[in-house]
Amino acid sequence: MKLNRLKKVIGIFIIMITAMPVFSFTDQTTSERIISENRDFIEFINICVSNIVPEKSDELKAVYQKHFNAEVAYMQSDYRRTFKRVYSSQGELAAMYEELLRDKYMEDSKRILDSYAPEIIRSKNPRARLYLSLGYRDRTVASTHFTVGEASNPRLFSYKLHKFREGIKMARRAKRYAFIGLFESQKPEDKRKIYENLLKTENESGNPFYARFAGKTGDQLIDEINISFEDNEHREKGQAVKDQAYENKLVKRVRFRKESRAARYMLDNDFDQCEDILREYIDDFNFKLILSTISTVYGSDTGTAGKTEDMKLQHLDNYGRLKGQSVIDGFTSDLKVEDDMKIEKKNDDAAADSSKPAQGGQDAEPEAADDKKTSEDGNSQK
Repeated sequence: MKLNRLKKVIGIFIIMITAMPVFSFTDQTTSERIISENRDFIEFINICVSNIVPEKSDELKAVYQKHFNAEVAYMQSDYRRTFKRVYSSQGELAAMYEELLRDKYMEDSKRILDSYAPEIIRSKNPRARLYLSLGYRDRTVASTHFTVGEASNPRLFSYKLHKFREGIKMARRAKRYAFIGLFESQKPEDKRKIYENLLKTENESGNPFYARFAGKTGDQLIDEINISFEDNEHREKGQAVKDQAYENKLVKRVRFRKESRAARYMLDNDFDQCEDILREYIDDFNFKLILSTISTVYGSDTGTAGKTEDMKLQHLDNYGRLKGQSVIDGFTSDLKVEDDMKIEKKNDDAAADSSKPAQGGQDAEPEAADDKKTSEDGNSQK
């Protein structure tokens, strides 16, 4: 008997707890989380739209307008409206993600991998073939993410966005593997040109590493490799090198020795050893190496200019970097708060009402007609 009574009390207590209203801090925490998550989704696709499909800027603006008003509602502590605006924004955003992944990133990754495959396979370079295989693998993973996102519950926009974003990341990585495979498939003399082009660009940007070997080949290169640090110091003093930043003598000696080793490795076509040294002195090495590969392989011929620009754009996008201006930055100043939009709409309605003919003007003619009729009746009575 007591046990049944206890069960009833526990049941009533559970019903009372579940029926209680949710505290405001729970709504605030949830709203903050979904706003932060949606902001990440928008920032991610902003790079995609800015680089690949700038014609979709109007669609992104509509999405961002809703997210902007969600942030305003959050600051006004209107968490119900915050959720509604974020949810509506994610619905349109999921459709954009799906279209971009299906029509752009999946297709571009396949196009690049297929175009490099013949040269990579013909080179018989095991590392190049490995990178090509990894590229095709990642494209398959991207396709899997797309299928899972597309087949998920139509109302789970956040889950769809997560899967589509992962698919875009995998498609981007597939293209990066394709570019690295393109470098590995090059002949030794072409790899040397790629490294020289990379080092030349670094010297122009102010990096002193390998500057003393720039433009030297054959016997000049060998003589520069065999020169001692003291002789080089004496030579630099005689040349009165200008605009050279101060560098610790020990650091300079180490750099001098590694420059000579890198030049010897490059001369012997030992590019793996050379790469280990270059990574110490060149920041963001992979990105710059691929960029130098694209510039060297395609060159500056007018026939390949379009393909060079396309590959450079794909390369920038693969690393999540903008080529030009951000699309969001272009329309940020045009965003409006919903309250202002409602006031503007009311003003437009008032202006429309004022443009209609006045009620008195419409009644003026009947009144004149009545007056005329009354005078006519008076004359007839006379």
